[in-house]
Formats: sequence, C-alpha cells, structure tokens
Amino acid sequence: MRRTRPVLAVVGLAFATALGPLLPASSAAAGERDTQGAGCDSEYWKYANDGNVRAYSGNDCSGLLGSSPGNDSNWGNSAGGFRGSDNNAASSVLNTGVQDAYDTVAFYDAYNYDFTSSGYGCLKRNELYADKLTDNNFSRGDGNGGGLWYADMDDSISSHQWVGDGACWSGGFIN
Repeated sequence: MRRTRPVLAVVGLAFATALGPLLPASSAAAGERDTQGAGCDSEYWKYANDGNVRAYSGNDCSGLLGSSPGNDSNWGNSAGGFRGSDNNAASSVLNTGVQDAYDTVAFYDAYNYDFTSSGYGCLKRNELYADKLTDNNFSRGDGNGGGLWYADMDDSISSHQWVGDGACWSGGFIN
C-alpha cells in the first residue's frame, strides 16, 4: 500500500479526530482499527523532506536497513547507504526526498540502472512509502516505453537511483 500527501486529507483527519468522540461508531469500527501503514506514517513524519530513501527489513517500515540521499548501484557491496546484507532484504520502502526534478526513486532487482533489462519499481516523493512490498511487482521495460510486471519486489531489491517521474512507464510505479 502507498500513501500520498493530500493536504485536504490531513485537514479532514484532524476534523474527524475532533468529532470522533461525538459520533457513534459502527460495531466493526468500534472493535477494530486499521493500523496498516501506521509504522511507515510515523517514520515518514520523523524524516519528512530530509532528502533520503529508506528501506526496511520488515513490513510497515520496521527494521531499518539503511538510508541514502544519493544513488546506490549495489546494495550488496561495502559502499553507499545500503551495504552487504541489505541486498535482497527490503520488505518496505520510504521516500522522504526533496521536491526537485529527481524526486522519484527507482528500485531495481539487479546491480545496474537499466529500465529495459532489469526489473524496477518506482516510488514518487508524493506517494511517501510502500509498507508491504509483497503487494508489488517489478516491471521490466519492453523497449517501447512500456513494460510488464514480472516478479515480487519483497526481499528482491539490489540497487536504486533517483530519477524523474518520466523515467518510469505509467505501470512501473509501486502501488
């Protein structure tokens, strides 16, 4: 699941929170609360706009693997923000990048940045995070600006780079 930054949603949430005790709850809502993404929400607001991408070993942004303000072409080596055992270990990812021309992160299943031969999944800055990568697949370019989904992203990321939105085909975004 991904989250976006709608300003009106924050205002609506504050309004609903203020009115919550005054409104009757349904029987399903009274006993159950949706906590999906609560950890990623907390991590996002802790690091908002610090210019980094983060990856976590657990769902919902638990178990920080590493972070990086720049590109990292090999999560399995000893250089960059992700190192050694971080390779093929991410189960959730977070984008706290800054607003600029390269504020989308492309995650790859290989040690190169190639939208045609390696699989990738892109996360825009305004999408904030993917709290469960088992819900997402890598895309592979078809050479004509399109692509196909082909493999589960969970525990399969080996590199990343910051790109512009236009670098990712419309179906290549993590959802």
